[in-house]
Amino acid sequence: MIVEPSSEMKIKEIVLEQIKARLSVLCGCEFSSLGVVDETYSTRVYIKERSIAIEFEIDWRECTVFTLIVRMKNGEFPEGYYGCDGKVVRYHLQEIVKRLGWDDSRTLPSINMTGEKEAYCVVCEENILSNFSSQSKLVDEFWGRIVREQDSIFS
Repeated sequence: MIVEPSSEMKIKEIVLEQIKARLSVLCGCEFSSLGVVDETYSTRVYIKERSIAIEFEIDWRECTVFTLIVRMKNGEFPEGYYGCDGKVVRYHLQEIVKRLGWDDSRTLPSINMTGEKEAYCVVCEENILSNFSSQSKLVDEFWGRIVREQDSIFS
């Protein structure tokens, strides 16, 4: 079956709306803003406060979500992706959890789907939302520690 080109856009819209709705709850509590940066093959949805941000990077080709903790520079995103001014400014959440010896018994899947386009879109939506759900639960669990220990995380 041939899938209309708009199918992928509809999936993207559905996924982003659900993720933004989940994050908007957090935004009112601890974070000053929620934003979306759309790029060719990925979309970054973030919530930030003055010194630190949580960035969910959705890779549409791989149907997966990466969660990054970002050290802000004067309340703004740093210029480099992983590094700025000779310092690391982004770490994957899993890397932080593992490096600091927190409970890392849960693994976050990375999914690479192949097959018919229609099936791919449906499975991709489900996998991205499932992956986001798992990662946002880890953020909920570890956020207090990340804030308290951000100097040691980024040292």
